[in-house]
Amino acid sequence: MSEARTQTTGLGDSGRVMQVLRPAEAARPEVRLEDWDGLLVVVKDYRVNATPVKLSVGKYLVARETAAHKRLAGLEGISEAVETGNPYVFASHYVEGWPAPEVPDRLTPAFFEQLYGLVAAIHSRGMAHGDLKRLQNILVRPDGRPAVVDFGAAIMSGSNPLVALVLGYIQDDDLRAVAKLKQRHAPHLLTDTERQLLAHRPLAERVWRWLRAYLRPQLQRLSDAGEANRIGLGA
Repeated sequence: MSEARTQTTGLGDSGRVMQVLRPAEAARPEVRLEDWDGLLVVVKDYRVNATPVKLSVGKYLVARETAAHKRLAGLEGISEAVETGNPYVFASHYVEGWPAPEVPDRLTPAFFEQLYGLVAAIHSRGMAHGDLKRLQNILVRPDGRPAVVDFGAAIMSGSNPLVALVLGYIQDDDLRAVAKLKQRHAPHLLTDTERQLLAHRPLAERVWRWLRAYLRPQLQRLSDAGEANRIGLGA
């Protein structure tokens, strides 16, 4: 990974914050665009509105996203992670482009061919993105080529014995997300194979989705309870 600074900007000090892209919410980090001596980076900061639970979860997610970017190092269309020197802060190079759903006129056959190639390259490294169904994570760069961002939900082979049971299904879900993008914004390009993929959701994938949907509100409740205790409302 590149090293820009060993200390990341904190809550707007040093005057390097360009824009808050997403405010902190419960267990979610604040996401900012920052200028580090001419290098534009996207920063995920779990210290904002922090609780012990949020910091604990955030430290794990930062480590996982960092590991994902290390595994994908060198792939065209994947941003490079940047050292922050803080276990609660993740940063990566800013990728210029537009969320794919916002520019349907740029979703050409060549774009989808390249996007499938990029997703296949991610999978070849023993990974699944895990959240491509959030179609804003697929970008169209100014030259028309795709980029994929936000690996906070990525799963990787070798990280847990259970991953081997679901990795293939989540990789299929990545491919299904690409087909969904085409179905919604370029339906005239949809193939029979993609229609079949969209129509079929394996049981393991449905269980995975249910488990993830169940855990998210539990984590949010824990985070809310921790925040209440921190400011003295839990007494």
